Amino acid sequence: MQIPLFVATGALFCYAVYCLVHERDLATVDTDLSAAENRQLIVFTFQKLGWGITQNTQYVVRADVPHKWYGFVGQTATALIQEKAVHLNILHHSASKGRSPFSYGFNGKKLTQLIRTISEIMPSITNNQDN
Repeated sequence: MQIPLFVATGALFCYAVYCLVHERDLATVDTDLSAAENRQLIVFTFQKLGWGITQNTQYVVRADVPHKWYGFVGQTATALIQEKAVHLNILHHSASKGRSPFSYGFNGKKLTQLIRTISEIMPSITNNQDN
């Protein structure tokens, strides 16, 4: 009984370390836009999603993602802006001093929602660029 428990605890620990190491990985969205247009795209996307922008500089836009049911900030979305690309990350917050290393899939869902919304908005930005 002790060996399976030891193996399960070891596997959970290894998974927690893996999650912590990879929580700051960036997802890249390639665009054909300038850095200024990419920044405009991200700001508009965050506003459309209802996420409160907390930092808006030339190369970094950060927004607080409200929790769906409770209204408090559950995650932070960060966009790093450059020519022809935007790098995205979503980090999960904790409601206490200690923080769980697992996001339970919420970060991935929000990242997918963010990328899908960018894909929906990008054609309107490119059409404005062509005109």
